[in-house]
Amino acid sequence: MIFAESTEKGVGVYLYGDELDLRSLHGTAHAIIDAAPITEQHREDLLALFAYEIRKAFEGHREKITVGSGPENTYFGARFTWPVILFNVAILRQCAAFCENTKEHLSNLHRIEYSLEQELLSYDRRAGGEIVAAFRDIILFGDDFLVEFVLHRSYDYIFNCGGGKMRFRRLPAILRSLHDLSPQYKKFHEKYSEEATRLRIDPNELEDDRESNEFEW
Repeated sequence: MIFAESTEKGVGVYLYGDELDLRSLHGTAHAIIDAAPITEQHREDLLALFAYEIRKAFEGHREKITVGSGPENTYFGARFTWPVILFNVAILRQCAAFCENTKEHLSNLHRIEYSLEQELLSYDRRAGGEIVAAFRDIILFGDDFLVEFVLHRSYDYIFNCGGGKMRFRRLPAILRSLHDLSPQYKKFHEKYSEEATRLRIDPNELEDDRESNEFEW
């Protein structure tokens, strides 16, 4: 079984499952990633990172909880910020159209979506409903600075949206900005383009200037 639990401060979510379930999800993610007509940067820096965290989870290098008693009730997990995992899962769902849709793959996609949506509604039903709607509207957009922009908006969610449920209630706006026509993306694109031109380098070579601040999950 795969299930989700919000982190205490509303920054993100733990995704748990037993070893076999997570191995299956990992296989589904890679089957979709490998078949999808996406750029190598998107494949390696965005979607493959999700699969990497799932692999680290079932290998026992991330989170671990025990429900009840006995080793058979041990679940392994990985921790994600809400903007990143919702974007990744939404894009995986779209990319699945280019993959052989086995029952196993479809089951894994439906299960992870269901788990995340139920946890969003459980944490705050009103805001959760808005987030679920925004999550379903996420689409894969232009190549330019996509990975950087998603991480930038995740950073904004963590550090610039208050705390707890106040932060959580601003998540719909964060998700709706993940579009190439959004004012936030246009501003970000312009800034990165100008900086790359000024330095006379490829935009992909720009260093991330966000501080790696510690935060409470």
